[in-house]
Amino acid sequence: MTLLLALPAEKAPRWGLAGPRPSAVTLLLCLTAAAPAFAQAQHTVGPSYQLTIINSKSGNESVLQAPGITYAATLGGVWGFQGTFTAFFPVSAYQNGVHVTISDVYSSAWGIDAVFAISRRLCFAAGVQLDVGFGPHFDGVAMKGKRFNNNTNGYSDFNSFTLGIGVSAVLRWRVGSGPLSIGAFGSGAVDFVDLLHKGLNGGGDLSSGIGVTTGAVVGFDIQ
Repeated sequence: MTLLLALPAEKAPRWGLAGPRPSAVTLLLCLTAAAPAFAQAQHTVGPSYQLTIINSKSGNESVLQAPGITYAATLGGVWGFQGTFTAFFPVSAYQNGVHVTISDVYSSAWGIDAVFAISRRLCFAAGVQLDVGFGPHFDGVAMKGKRFNNNTNGYSDFNSFTLGIGVSAVLRWRVGSGPLSIGAFGSGAVDFVDLLHKGLNGGGDLSSGIGVTTGAVVGFDIQ
């Protein structure tokens, strides 16, 4: 059973070069179809790119760039729940405009980005599905500064845990008639709560935070 269209497979419209183009009726069929059971779920995972921008009230700005792995889960039918979870590992940063290679300054660096969203499903053609969501966002970064001379000298740790509002989108294309799908995803968020109550480099509380994640995914459905 496909989660994309309400029509049975033998009656589902097919579009080719010589056939009619998809119309608004196709989209309407997806939006008005009865939602499948909530137990039905779609799971996707894939490589991603994470951009995190953190500004303190004192004017300090940190921009982190990181590769990552993202897991996206969508539950429900036309309306449902969508969660995207990214584990990322910063490799490059700009702090107040000065470039920093993470491995030169920090002995370890990692982060987590997550959006917990109410989602809306849109279907544009047979096998093509877009899920968009809106909800709370969390971003956490922990980087341990390198120490020297028996830990008496070295770099300070960099920690940030922020909360805000985010949007997410997952575009899936079903491969054949099976449960496998491939696609792309993206999310963006604005944070305004500093969960540590401490700014970067002693610079005061969070002024604003921005998180952007994008990447490719391969996934499957659980019926």
